[in-house]
Amino acid sequence: TRLGMPVPGMVVLVDGKLYETCRPVREQDDAYSGHHKRHGAKCLGLTFPNGLLPYATFDPHGRRHDAHRLAQSGLLPMLAAVSQRRGTMYRAGADSAFPVHPHCTPMYRGVLAGLHRLFNRNYSPVRIQVEWGFGLVVTLFPYTQYRLKLKMLLQPVGLLLPVAVLLTNIHTCLRGNAISHACGLSPPSLRDYLAGRV
Repeated sequence: TRLGMPVPGMVVLVDGKLYETCRPVREQDDAYSGHHKRHGAKCLGLTFPNGLLPYATFDPHGRRHDAHRLAQSGLLPMLAAVSQRRGTMYRAGADSAFPVHPHCTPMYRGVLAGLHRLFNRNYSPVRIQVEWGFGLVVTLFPYTQYRLKLKMLLQPVGLLLPVAVLLTNIHTCLRGNAISHACGLSPPSLRDYLAGRV
């Protein structure tokens, strides 16, 4: 990509996001994220260099850690299977909250030596693109950020958020976005995207 990537074979960026909701009247501890000190639905979002957000999965259990969501998603076995089939090592990029895995390369954490700091400095501008993806969804569909209107037990929150991601991808196919422009890759045509030819 134009931005450069310190890890070869990195084809997708992954991160977790808590979409805040109203405090539910039941099972509050399941929806409560101790890290964010908020109630909400946890999303595991992926971003491809062409700007698409292909695999947003939502969990009403906001207390779950991002690494748990990654394990539940099946992404790493999928990357392993594709890597074996094509004979090329494919990896996901992530922040330091995710585990080290042959198919997942997180940033370094803790007290860092010079090379680790250099790696993180080169990695960070690229990894931040997954945050751009979350921001694009919120820009196009502000209700996803309005927690007073997202009520877990009264609305299908787990359906509203994936629909917003789907419509964001349709918008990207028609207009592109900051991620596709930064990476120099065009998104697929809308016809190809809706037919699953991506």
